[in-house]
Amino acid sequence: MAPTEESFALPISSASEAKFDAVIGSIEAIIMDLEFQVPKRNFMDKYYQEFEDTEENKLTYTPIFNEYLSLVEKYIEEQLLERIPEFNMATFTATLEHHKDEVADDIFDTLVTFTNLLAFKEMFLEYRAEKEGRGLDLSGDLVVTSLCKNTFHTSYPKQSVALARVSRQWEPSGHHGPSRRGEVSVPNDRICLGKTDSAALL
Repeated sequence: MAPTEESFALPISSASEAKFDAVIGSIEAIIMDLEFQVPKRNFMDKYYQEFEDTEENKLTYTPIFNEYLSLVEKYIEEQLLERIPEFNMATFTATLEHHKDEVADDIFDTLVTFTNLLAFKEMFLEYRAEKEGRGLDLSGDLVVTSLCKNTFHTSYPKQSVALARVSRQWEPSGHHGPSRRGEVSVPNDRICLGKTDSAALL
């Protein structure tokens, strides 16, 4: 019996998905490493004041974007080629949009800045707001206080990545927005910033 087209679909698809997962796993390891984080932060410190929250895009954005690609994208691509010799950045970014629901937000947000100037600009605007203290103040610890009968306290150090996710989920007014991919909602709970002392709780 001659093999049908369908008989090849699963192994090809599985191999493609496995390769994609391997690339994503490698990218996650790369962007979490200090060898990536430090030069990226230094680059943003150098240019964040150039970006303004207006509809008009400055001419200076383009050379900054190109320099970013030379520094950040090139570094990630070189690291990936060491891990996956057959890796091709152009092919990968072309398929990324179709797999965005399978990729963690922080990784997807980083990758999309390589191909989208508006996403690149938004990254700098968020960083500028953080530097100028216009974002949610996360300088203290995060305390989650249950309203259930058996209360509990869970504190996270301010260096925790979880705080970045909470800053997206909770607005200063206390409004609870929809959870993003990979986040855990805390329904019927109050979130307090600062000390864990009971007097500091709302």
